[in-house]
Amino acid sequence: LSFISFSKKAWKLVETASSPRYYFDIRRELKANLSGESFFSSAVTHLRALDYILTEYMAKDLDLLLERIQKLSRACMVACEKLGLEIYPSVPSPSLTVVRMPAGIDSMKVRKDMEEKFGVTVIGGQDSLKGKVIRIGHMGFITNEDMTATIEALVQAINLQKADLISYESLKAAVASLHESLS
Repeated sequence: LSFISFSKKAWKLVETASSPRYYFDIRRELKANLSGESFFSSAVTHLRALDYILTEYMAKDLDLLLERIQKLSRACMVACEKLGLEIYPSVPSPSLTVVRMPAGIDSMKVRKDMEEKFGVTVIGGQDSLKGKVIRIGHMGFITNEDMTATIEALVQAINLQKADLISYESLKAAVASLHESLS
């Protein structure tokens, strides 16, 4: 997330600026905001996580919160690797784990099935990654049980598209590694 603010004088400059822009065209963002949306996909999980983190930060030590996020991230990545799933990019952010789907698996369907059939919400990819990845967040109030449920739902949703692509033994090993990493 990024936060920006403009004075009235700055807005006048924004309106008359002639520099090329697309992603950072704040005029489009303002127009979308005025209708209750954002110009690009909203980072809903990030906004919810920010609210949680700011509340927790006021009550706890920030270092402990950052440590927890790192722990969730490492545990999720290890579990996904045990499942034979590729993590993207090669140097991931601790705030979320991006999981590349196996060949022939549509991440949009995985995401939908995870939410509708198993009650677990993850985010899909955008642009060139749409249909190819899911993103599992690690910020906010995420319990060890939540992370276990996410890994289990991920496997079940993948296996709905291609039966037994990920074996029960792999899932069992992934959950065991998740528990070990989070203990």
